[in-house]
This record gives sequence, structure tokens and C-alpha cells, in this order.
Amino acid sequence: MNETTIKIKGKNTLIQFGTWVIQELIEKGYELENLGDEIKRNPFKFIPLVIYLGACNAKNMDLSDYELKDFYKFIDKEGFNSKVVSDVITLFTKSMTTSLGVDEADTDEVEVNEKITKKKAK
Repeated sequence: MNETTIKIKGKNTLIQFGTWVIQELIEKGYELENLGDEIKRNPFKFIPLVIYLGACNAKNMDLSDYELKDFYKFIDKEGFNSKVVSDVITLFTKSMTTSLGVDEADTDEVEVNEKITKKKAK
């Protein structure tokens, strides 16, 4: 699973990455194809946002679950280049390219029927 725990305001806070986090980033105007460029452009804005979204995702998938400012404070306390911040961002990056670890029993199988239509030659 793409999750870890960090301390926010002295409490263990689960951070979990997945499709909800990605869709929220897209909703906020980030382009998935250029995510690396977005991170480089302003990591001081992007990284707290990603960690905040991961916390909201883990709790109820609701942006009101936490306040973004608390994740800026978390980074200021830990240090921008600290191991814990680096580990969370590495986890986020890996989450975009690896399985989310969802049990097959927890998913519904979807059957896809394809019809191929060929035009008759005249």
C-alpha cells in the first residue's frame, strides 16, 4: 500500500496516495504529464499540498479533514530536506507507477465487450 504515518500537531496522521490525490491535483490545475516540472517550479507549494492531500485521502477523501497550513508547519518543523519529507515524496512518486495493493477480493471485475465493425468492400 502507498501509505505512511507522520506526526501532524503531535498526532499520528496516516498519509495515503492513490487516484483521489491525483484527481485533486488535476482539479487544482496541475498537469499530470508535467508533474515533474510542476514540482521543480515551486516545490514549496507543491510538496505541502501533496502531503495534505495524502492525509485527506487516508481519512475520508474530504479536503475539510485537515488544514493545509498544518502541513506547511510540519515541513518547517521537520525541515524541507529532511528524511521524513523526502520519504513521503518518494512514496508519492512511487504511487504513480506501482500497484496500490488493493486486494482482488475488494474490487469488482468488469467485463468489456468489444464489437468490431468492418465496412463491406464495394
